[in-house]
Amino acid sequence: MERLILNLERPTDEPELVAAVTSPRGVGGVAVIQVAGPGALAVTRGFLKTPSQTRTLDLPADQLKLARWMDGEEHVDDVIVVTDDPQADAQTVCITTHGSVRVVERILMSLQSAGARVVSTLPTETAWADLSSIEAAVMTHLPRAQTKRIALWLIRQITELPPVIEEAMKLLLQGEISPAVDRLEVLMESYDRAQVLLDGARVVIVGPPNVGKSTLANRLFEKPWSIESEEAGTTRDWVHHPIAIDGIPIVLADTAGLRADADSIEEQAIRLAQPVIRSADVQILVLDATGPATQVREEWLTELLDRRKLVVVLNKSDLVGPDQPKLDVSKISGAAPAAVSALHGHGLENLRRVILDALFPQGARMPVPCIWDADHRRKLGHFIGLAPGQPAQAAKLLSRTFLGCRS
Repeated sequence: MERLILNLERPTDEPELVAAVTSPRGVGGVAVIQVAGPGALAVTRGFLKTPSQTRTLDLPADQLKLARWMDGEEHVDDVIVVTDDPQADAQTVCITTHGSVRVVERILMSLQSAGARVVSTLPTETAWADLSSIEAAVMTHLPRAQTKRIALWLIRQITELPPVIEEAMKLLLQGEISPAVDRLEVLMESYDRAQVLLDGARVVIVGPPNVGKSTLANRLFEKPWSIESEEAGTTRDWVHHPIAIDGIPIVLADTAGLRADADSIEEQAIRLAQPVIRSADVQILVLDATGPATQVREEWLTELLDRRKLVVVLNKSDLVGPDQPKLDVSKISGAAPAAVSALHGHGLENLRRVILDALFPQGARMPVPCIWDADHRRKLGHFIGLAPGQPAQAAKLLSRTFLGCRS
């Protein structure tokens, strides 16, 4: 069966034909696909017919054209197409189609069958030809920014990243290889954190039934997305919703209560939630501050939860009397638990700070400068490997890739 192959890492120093979805991620009414590189116009025209299907479509520069996208004899979708200079060596064709995931995949598979490499984002030198490489990378990824703070952080890279690249180039040309490589490796290490900031951190709420998980989730959602009830087992499926804490985008998930005596539906809900729990960047373990230490089962800690990304929350802390012993969670987590009352909203600001500290335990939450573009990251890794043996060549490639210098 034909399938779409997304190739992110194939290195090349030659101009190539690539295709990418350039509209924001997710299902929408329309989607935009760009084809860029040598032969982009000829390849795209091979799939286009006039609305009457009587002839191949002509595409003059900068004119919007309605066409039918054909895969052999099959009419895939009606599209709007526009191209830049048809005579240019590196052409760009913009295709606007319906936003159905399957329609987009079919068009990309057509282009892939004709020799285009399908990528997550267009190489910055082809996506925004009139901008510097760093400016183009910012513009390419700006639709991923989910909050104003992330958008401003991304735009700030335009002025903050070039001086670091220039400093590394200067060190390479002076023969100071190790300091130059150190600076470039810091940029490489910032990539993963940048992806969290752009895509949203994954935070999941877990714990036994009736400890107030859904009430806490709704407080953090700031909307009643999860059903709240005193009856155990009310949450039968995991609920997720985007939120932001201090401008940091987060996808927060509320899951079914963990218990050994769950009925068949609950058991299935718990099983389905396990991959969500394991893959989360932060796991919030909610416990009843008035309950016994036995509410935490050992198998949770050994099979499901990860102490390195665990935040323990003691809910219903307002019900703990002055003479009542506090629940000891030192064997679960080395960090102090966050005491909250989800019902009354107490302790939530502290909990939000604790979540951010767990997400970013070292260094700045929003690194500046940083690397966020996959193509830049791949090339930077190549330059770091090149630096010890060919420092002058590494400096030249750094300039060409990041500063827009073609000499």
